Amino acid sequence: MSVHTWLSDKLHSVLGMSDGSVTEYLVQQARAARDVEAVCRQLTQGGIDVDADMRGLVTELFDRVHNAFAERLRLKDEASTRHLAEATPAQQKAFEEAAKRLKLEKEDRSKVLPTLRIDSRRKYLVKRKDDKLKELAGDIADEEYLFDEETLTEKEKKRLEYKKTVLKLATDYDKVRDVETVQRYAMPSEGGGGVDAPYQEDTDGRPHQEHRKWEEGQMRGTALSFGAKDKMDRYQQHQYQLVLEDEIEFIKSLP
Repeated sequence: MSVHTWLSDKLHSVLGMSDGSVTEYLVQQARAARDVEAVCRQLTQGGIDVDADMRGLVTELFDRVHNAFAERLRLKDEASTRHLAEATPAQQKAFEEAAKRLKLEKEDRSKVLPTLRIDSRRKYLVKRKDDKLKELAGDIADEEYLFDEETLTEKEKKRLEYKKTVLKLATDYDKVRDVETVQRYAMPSEGGGGVDAPYQEDTDGRPHQEHRKWEEGQMRGTALSFGAKDKMDRYQQHQYQLVLEDEIEFIKSLP
């Protein structure tokens, strides 16, 4: 027997009458309420006298409505489980293949993510450095446009010249590093490779070693070696390296 049919019969004995709209109203109130007391409050606010008989009816209605809902969920779950259990061999194979693909996709993502993070950080560092250099160039252009050399104090003139030096060194450093990366060669070794063999970085078998070296070159600057043999060239190279490291630190300190 449905809940509506049962309630219609009960209303005759409790209220002495039965109406389709009243039946539907009571069923909807029972479905929406959290407990019997909530249903009784709604009925009282609607002008219905809730006596002991009516409360008993509401209690039984509430149980029937929510038990019926739970039963529908149970039957639905059973039907779904039965459908899976009764799957044909072809369907079962399709399910297994889908599960395998899902597992492989998760594994691939876990392998790719570290590489993506490294690439993302590299791009960020390059962009950040370029932004700082553009900002520095803009500061220099603004100061030259807004102020004449006569109006600047000695300290301001030195600071402006320092900024120009930093910008030039940073620009020259990028050019030299690009050329050095392309043109570095290794000496012939027993392991093979002639004089013209491209130089290969030794990663020591450690993960992301190349990335760490790249970051160090971006953030702190690396010592430039041009293969000079005489002391004067080595001294000039050392001085250039010191100025370059100061320049990188200055760029990093810019707000």
